[in-house]
Amino acid sequence: MQSPTTTWYKVVFTDDQIIDGQYLQAGIDISRTLRAGGRPKDGAVFSQDRAGASTLYFSPKAAELCAGIIAARSGSPCSKPAKAGLSLMHGYPSAWKLLE
Repeated sequence: MQSPTTTWYKVVFTDDQIIDGQYLQAGIDISRTLRAGGRPKDGAVFSQDRAGASTLYFSPKAAELCAGIIAARSGSPCSKPAKAGLSLMHGYPSAWKLLE
């Protein structure tokens, strides 16, 4: 992984992976990991649903804590996502400021 303090990461789930429960399991794993990491205010995961896939975007702090989850699901570095079309999956409401 690149520097966890500045790099956003994403993991894409296909519809088949969602049906198989991989998306749900990832959500459970992320929740447990962020909780174990002290639920940092800057540790957020956003989701975006599109036809055929759902994408999870990990803030740099969430990526640092969830590095094993991201690696196990072939995640990749990405640009900070645009707010439009996102939902806050894990994190505090103030995490929206991370996207500014």
